[in-house]
Amino acid sequence: MPITRGQIVINGTPLNSHTLSPIRRQVGMLFQGGGLIPQLSVIDNVLCGKLRNLKPQHTLFGFPKQDCRQGIELLERLGLREHVYQKVYQLSGGQQQRVAIARALIQ
Repeated sequence: MPITRGQIVINGTPLNSHTLSPIRRQVGMLFQGGGLIPQLSVIDNVLCGKLRNLKPQHTLFGFPKQDCRQGIELLERLGLREHVYQKVYQLSGGQQQRVAIARALIQ
């Protein structure tokens, strides 16, 4: 039977065209293919999760130090501390998935 009515509510906020954009800023997504940039390092991929919350001038000379610390802490919790500066393409599929998880969590 097709769905003909109802609504989606996220944290008490009904999802509609007016609330979609603010809700998206609070939700991290993991793509099946990971959505990672293979040529970037693990930490740079994780920090890309912060981009939509930062003004361009804040990343002109690199990411803020507190964001870098947070990214490294997440990678440590996910068992990837020794891979922080490796290129993502050098990791296994499971490791890449954990990098994607760290990127979603840092948002």
